[in-house]
Amino acid sequence: MKRFFSIIMLSFLLSCSSTRMIDSWKSSEYNNYQPKKVLIVGITDNLTARKIFEQNLRDKLSVRGISAVESSVVFDEDFMNSKQTEEQIDKEVNRLVGDGYDSVLISAVKGVDNEMSYSGNKFLSGYYWHHFGRYYYLYQDVYFEPGYYNNYKVYHIEASFYNIKQTMLNLLFGSLPITL
Repeated sequence: MKRFFSIIMLSFLLSCSSTRMIDSWKSSEYNNYQPKKVLIVGITDNLTARKIFEQNLRDKLSVRGISAVESSVVFDEDFMNSKQTEEQIDKEVNRLVGDGYDSVLISAVKGVDNEMSYSGNKFLSGYYWHHFGRYYYLYQDVYFEPGYYNNYKVYHIEASFYNIKQTMLNLLFGSLPITL
């Protein structure tokens, strides 16, 4: 499981120009878990973005020998395009387990921040800042050069990995306490 989680995070990091992981958590119950067949789910109303994200992640996992399938191939359009009840979701999970899936990797954009960076190419030092006229002359391009400021978006993505086979076993048979 640790190896798989590392692969997923590495894939995210390599696919973005500047990415950093802020937080992570892993259940100690799944230290040696090796998934066999993973369903990749990207939650967004942008179908094109979802397909591209899921295909890219599938390709990265396949290169590492992990069988992965995109949700856009597995789920009916109605399932992803309409609100589902817990019973409908449980029915779909049962179908997935029956089809041989043992894991689901689900990702969602949890927030978007608009940021602005200063992208001027004139960083002068010296006596120029001592005189108003010279300073204004050198830095007035901030008003006249397009692209002097760069607006961009920062996406906050949450990704969770679930062992759906174990979850189904726990639901069917309950969690059995271990007695020593």
